[in-house]
Amino acid sequence: MVTTTRSHRYRMLKVFVMAGVLGLWSADLALAQRRAPVRHPRRGHVVRVLPHGHASVTVRGMRYHAVGGTFYRSHPRGHVVVASPIGARIAVLSRGAVRVTRRGISYYRHGNVHYRPVISKGTTVFVVARF
Repeated sequence: MVTTTRSHRYRMLKVFVMAGVLGLWSADLALAQRRAPVRHPRRGHVVRVLPHGHASVTVRGMRYHAVGGTFYRSHPRGHVVVASPIGARIAVLSRGAVRVTRRGISYYRHGNVHYRPVISKGTTVFVVARF
């Protein structure tokens, strides 16, 4: 038979209380992140440095940088926000994308851009489509 001391029970209680507090804190953080508005720069806006996590995309021989559904092209002062090029493929949709159906075909819309899910090499990618 295992006997527990009062100090051992007290330590166990502290561990459970801390785990509960951390669990509530992480749930509050996740909820706050979902509620945070997602803002995208307008076309023509110039940034000196590309946002963290951008990916290079080549569409019909032209190079773009994409991050969070926003596409950039090189500019003398840095990078300029441009319209999403039709046919560009991205691996992950931006947070807040909404599923829409037109003529029986499913698309995802984020802002004014529509993406069509396509399976490529066994994974789903999203292609900027004309709606």
